[in-house]
Amino acid sequence: MTAPGSAPVFAPGGIAVRRDVAHGRVWSAMPYTVLADNGDVLTLTARPGTESLAPASWTVAAHAGDDALRLDCVHDLASGRWELDYWTWRDTVVLSRFTAGVPFSVHRFLTPDGRPLRWYVNFERPYRRTAIGIDTLDLFLDLMITPDLSSYSWKDEDEYAQARRLGVVDEATH
Repeated sequence: MTAPGSAPVFAPGGIAVRRDVAHGRVWSAMPYTVLADNGDVLTLTARPGTESLAPASWTVAAHAGDDALRLDCVHDLASGRWELDYWTWRDTVVLSRFTAGVPFSVHRFLTPDGRPLRWYVNFERPYRRTAIGIDTLDLFLDLMITPDLSSYSWKDEDEYAQARRLGVVDEATH
């Protein structure tokens, strides 16, 4: 539902697509099921089997299980040259919360039968609503937190450092 001149609000049970957009092009796109949306906070979920699009260099790295290949993705993003490939979300259910104006989103990962695995903070550009969902850009650095919130660890610091070196993440964003 969209009022004239306002951003869309998505109905529970509907689909909202979270896209990463860079250089005016889609870098990744994943459809989520809407759990709640008040126009400021958007709460979504995805289950194993959800089909999405991701950079081909990332899907190659993921299929190979080669963390070093992930850095190729950052180079592709910085250069503005990439191809998209199909990716199927697997292994976990994710509950995601996106808040307007905030440079991160918060995710809760669960097993398919509902057992909590971890909390996850994804640093990204504040989202912009579109007719089909939200556009943002992942900034590579993530924070993983235990289900009981007792400890945390950083994830993808190497990708973040590469993104800084290549200018994907500028000083003001850092």
